[in-house]
Amino acid sequence: MSDVLKTIIEVTCGCCLLLSVVSCEEDIDAYTKTDPIAVVYGIINPKDSVCYIRLTKTFDCTGNTYDYIQSPTIQYFEQPTVEFELWSNDSKLVHRAVLSSMIVQKKEDGIFSREPNRVYGITKKDFTLPQGLDLEASYLVVKIKTTETSSLIYSKVPYECHL
Repeated sequence: MSDVLKTIIEVTCGCCLLLSVVSCEEDIDAYTKTDPIAVVYGIINPKDSVCYIRLTKTFDCTGNTYDYIQSPTIQYFEQPTVEFELWSNDSKLVHRAVLSSMIVQKKEDGIFSREPNRVYGITKKDFTLPQGLDLEASYLVVKIKTTETSSLIYSKVPYECHL
């Protein structure tokens, strides 16, 4: 074995030994308390008579996760306000509506509690659009306000469907 290869091996082994005995002085806390993150699921189709979205949240758990998620309220925000806003591309508010909280049929069996099965919905008559509005030049903002987070939660999506 050449002297250069022998030296490279000795230096590599020395570095590995040194790194294995040196450690961080700060402990890592994997359970840092943070604001919950909103998880929104829904298909928004202006041709439907009713539009539903499901709003759940992430949560912190320091105990047995399976026992914790059996609580029926762990996955939902407490009394959020959920709104749809339709904006034109020239930044003018066209329409605003508040979605209603409602309980729908039980969820299928799984690890989370089956009840309540909460969604937020709005009927087409409650989200009427002005005649002649160019929907291709519009966008929808879904806004969520809750006391459990420190900031407004929102998402902006193109509103490209034809009624």
